[in-house]
Amino acid sequence: MTIHVTPIPSTIELAAPAFSLSTTNIAGSASTAVSSDSTLLAFDATNPAAVAASPVVGTATVASRRDHVHTPGVAAVVDYQSFTTSGTWTKPSGTTVILEVIGAGGGGGGGRCINSDALHRGGGGGGGGSRNIGVYSAASLASSLTVTVGTGGAGGAGGSPSGVSGADGSPGTVTEVTGGDFVQRCHGGAGGEGGDENNGSGGGGAGISSVGIVGSAGTGGNGGGPIGAGESQGNATGSRGAKGGNDNTDGDNAENGGGGGGGSGEDSAGGAGGSSLFGGGAGGSGGGISGSGAAGAAGGAWGSYSAGGGGAGGASGANNGAVGSTNAFGAGDGGGGGGAGDTSGDGGAGGQNGGGGGGGGASGNGGQSATTAGDGGVGGAGIVRVWTF
Repeated sequence: MTIHVTPIPSTIELAAPAFSLSTTNIAGSASTAVSSDSTLLAFDATNPAAVAASPVVGTATVASRRDHVHTPGVAAVVDYQSFTTSGTWTKPSGTTVILEVIGAGGGGGGGRCINSDALHRGGGGGGGGSRNIGVYSAASLASSLTVTVGTGGAGGAGGSPSGVSGADGSPGTVTEVTGGDFVQRCHGGAGGEGGDENNGSGGGGAGISSVGIVGSAGTGGNGGGPIGAGESQGNATGSRGAKGGNDNTDGDNAENGGGGGGGSGEDSAGGAGGSSLFGGGAGGSGGGISGSGAAGAAGGAWGSYSAGGGGAGGASGANNGAVGSTNAFGAGDGGGGGGAGDTSGDGGAGGQNGGGGGGGGASGNGGQSATTAGDGGVGGAGIVRVWTF
């Protein structure tokens, strides 16, 4: 006879999980079992600590790495200084220095005054200042540098009394940073030619290495250097200044140099000031007269390679040209030319940071009693900007 014995299952006592979380596998010694649908304790209800300035090792027995804090990354601190007047730059902490220098704009020429039906012109626009930027190791620079900010050129006086031509505008002066054997500079734009019977050409824009040239006998002034081998005057690339406009012609445009001043027309608005991508825009020409008188032309703009776009020209008559804009992180726009008529307007000032001044309007006509033509606008001063990080 065969006897079958069925074993009676023993009762298994299930314990609450008591696993430990660690960075390695370690065999346990308990003889109790855990149900497969148990919940493991890994976190408590406390939120992690805020980010702190220094690292802290966690101490909690539950989720022992829950209450640690991170050390934040250190953001680069940028020291920025700008100089609109001459002074001294003192080197702050940092490893790299970016230095931007912008030369001053030239003043616009004054308009001609005469009581006759003969042709007479307004003044030419002043050239824009150039821009030069460099990046240096802070360790290579002296602890302090001398900053000289260029002054905008004076506008030429309008002719007075009848029969007197306008005076040429003055060039903008050099803006530079120097110290020991270190030099970084930019030159100023040329003044515009004063208006006479037939002429009123624009001043040349500044180049990095030399000032622009004032126009003469109706031919716009050449832009400042450097002039590369085989290059001709006109629209400029690189560091060269743009050529000023001939009579009744827009000034040329530049890249880092200043724009060329506009040349005055007859009974028309004449030439607009040339623009510059990074340098100062040039002044527009003053209006001329061979009949009723003309409006002044617009100044050139910073950030552009097309003439015009800066300060608006004054309407015909005793209407001043608009002041060129001062751009917070660029160069200045050129001022607009003054309007022409029995009485005439002054040229608008160039925007600060290297904008050229607008030309003054011509004044007078047959049978009238004009006594004074419009003055040229003053050029905008230069600027120096320094970033250290």
